[in-house]
This record gives sequence, C-alpha cells and structure tokens, in this order.
Amino acid sequence: MLTTFDRYLLKRYLHAFVILFVSTYGLFVVIDGFTNVDAFQEGQDAAGDVLRWMATYYGFQAIDFFDRIAAILSVIAMMVAFALLQKNGELQPILAAGVPVYRLVLPIAVGAAVVNAVVICNEEVVIPKVAHHLNSNRVEEKQSTYSVKPRYDYMTRIHIDGKSLNLERQQINQAVFILPPPDLATELTDLKGDDAVYLEADGGRPAGWLLRNCSKKHEQLPLTAVGRKYVRRTKVPSELFIVSDVTIDQLSARSKDFRYLSTAELVRRIRNPSTGLSSIRSQRLFFHSRLVKPFLNVIAVFIVIPLVVRRESRSLIFNMALCTLVLGVLYGVTQAFSYLGEVNLIAPDFAAWCPAIISAATGAWLSGLVQT
Repeated sequence: MLTTFDRYLLKRYLHAFVILFVSTYGLFVVIDGFTNVDAFQEGQDAAGDVLRWMATYYGFQAIDFFDRIAAILSVIAMMVAFALLQKNGELQPILAAGVPVYRLVLPIAVGAAVVNAVVICNEEVVIPKVAHHLNSNRVEEKQSTYSVKPRYDYMTRIHIDGKSLNLERQQINQAVFILPPPDLATELTDLKGDDAVYLEADGGRPAGWLLRNCSKKHEQLPLTAVGRKYVRRTKVPSELFIVSDVTIDQLSARSKDFRYLSTAELVRRIRNPSTGLSSIRSQRLFFHSRLVKPFLNVIAVFIVIPLVVRRESRSLIFNMALCTLVLGVLYGVTQAFSYLGEVNLIAPDFAAWCPAIISAATGAWLSGLVQT
C-alpha cells in the first residue's frame, strides 16, 4: 500500500523521467533536423510539406529513441528523485520518524516497473508493427526502398539477392535466386524475376517467395527431386514459388538490428534452421539481454540510494558524481561482457546475466553506506 509520501516520491520520479525524455529527444530532433534539413526538403514543394514529413518522421523515431534511452533515463530519474530529497531537506524527517531509507525503494521500484512495462509494450507490440518506418529515409519518396543484403538460406542452400527492397510491400525488386548443385539442381542455376513477394506460411503451404515474371519456366529447370520440393510451379506459368524461411527484414540492414523483433519472433528466428550460427549467437545474446534488462533497472535502485544518500558525504554534487562514475563502470562491464559473448569467448546467456549478478553484488556491498 502506497502512502501519501510514497505517491509524492513516485510522482517526482515519473515527472523527472518525462522531463528528461522530452528534453533529450527535443535536443536530438533539433540537432538532427538542422543537420539533415536538405534531405527533408528534397522532393517537397512547400514549407508545409517539409514540416509535415518531418513531424511524421520524428514521430516514428520517438518510438525507437524511447526504446534506446528509457533504461538510462530511468536510472537518472532515480538519482534526481533522491537528490531532491537531500537538497530540500525532506529526508531527515523521514529518518527521524524511524522510517529506514530503503523503505523509500518501494515507490521508486513501482515507478521503475511502470517504465519497464511501457518499454516491454513498446518492444513487443509497437516496434514490430512500425519497424519499416523506423529505418525510413529522410527523403520521403525513398522511405520504403532499401538496398539488399544478400543472404544464404542455410536450410535450403539457396542464395537470395536483388536490386532493392520494399519493406512495406514485402517485396524484392529485380530478385535473383541461385540454386546450388548438386542438391537442388544438376547445375548452377540462377532464377531472375521482376520482383519477388514474401508470403507467410498458410495452411499446407510453407513460407517462401513468389517470384514473378521469372526468366525460366519450371519445366526448363534442371531440378533434382529435392529441388522440386523447394522450387514449385504455380498456376501462372511465369511465376515460381521458392520455399524459404528467410524473411524480408533479414535481407535488409535490419537483419542485425534485433530490437525491431518481438520476443516471440526472436525465438522463432533463433530456432530457424535457415539462420547462420554466428547470427544465432548474436540473437541469443540479445534475447538474454532483453530478459535481464528489467532486472538491471530495478537493481540500479539499490546502487543509486547508498551513493546519493550516503551516511558520510562531502556534498550532494560529490555523491552524484560518484554515483555516475560507479554506474558508468558497471555499464562498461556490461558492454565488455556483451562483446565477449558476441565474439564467442563466453556463452551468450552468461554474457547477458553476469553483469546483473555483478550489479546486484555491488548494490549489496554498498548498502552499508546509506544514511540511517
């Protein structure tokens, strides 16, 4: 049950978080907008059109920016909330009444849980639905088109390439599929088409690419028995259906940016036999990092409190600086373990969870410094 003072502290924490987000994102918009104003003006006839497109572009970018910076702002908001308690002399009456400082963890933990809930909702629901907007070009007419990152399907051994991608239409323009011998074809065979559209699995039909206006008909292909399972004819003679679990986002620059995937899609991608081992390792690391992130945000409370509300302190500014230094060192430790997991020197799950263990141990070790 939250008391009146708990609600007061919770409101202060959330207020600080909102102010920090608005100010940091506003600064980002001003700097990025003035730096790239020429790109926003390209293809636009009036100032109103430029402003409309900038508002649309930065409206979507706010979603991505929040996902990137919410954890950092949450920790800073904790520091601000407790620093204001110290500065305004509001902590001494609480201590004089016999209430321990760690009792004040409750409202801050509730606030951190609220922020975590918003972050999780943003990651699982919002970002996957607007992912193609988050990588949009600042030139409005080019926003849906991206270059192709050629991909090898490790399950079918088909190489996929093309000229460009349209993420909105799930389409490869001037698509090229190369069938390797001797598994799929008796000789090296390339299939070219005007475009290829990705189709999700539906009923008895597996997921794959519908290649339209193909350069070769199905009966002309030197397919093996296995090849005929993966390269199928359709009702239209100029079209072929190529079975593959390689999705369109894996062919774009987003293939290495797993923040745009929901957890369910991330798990499916990890289990996908079409994905390479190095990519699976990176995805496993990101999966565990996503799981541990809410715990790190809560653990940060137990690091911030004893450093900002120290029993013996020279000044509030020194306490804030020391707290920032300790959190910076722990952030560096997290990045170091992430790198070690990325280069396969340690297991991805160990790389993600070990910083949480170190942070929790640090919070426990610092608990003796808090004011009583």
